[in-house]
Amino acid sequence: MLYRDHRATLDDSMKTVTKLSGTTAHLVLHLNSVHANSLNQKITVNNVKVMPCRHNLRKGHWANTHIVTVDGLGVMGFTDGPLLG
Repeated sequence: MLYRDHRATLDDSMKTVTKLSGTTAHLVLHLNSVHANSLNQKITVNNVKVMPCRHNLRKGHWANTHIVTVDGLGVMGFTDGPLLG
């Protein structure tokens, strides 16, 4: 699974693409490591959500984009598909 951070522009967002195993645990580990110094709360498997992006107009690899949100923090980024577990 590919993950990219939410940024002001798509170009900036694509510069953050990272390959992850596709599990919730790995996504949470990545988010906590990347945002450790900028967040006032810990991201856990209980407060992270990954849902299909309803307004996605992209084709190709990101055609199945899912939005990653964290309760209390909002949109953190996007994946190229659903989590595996």
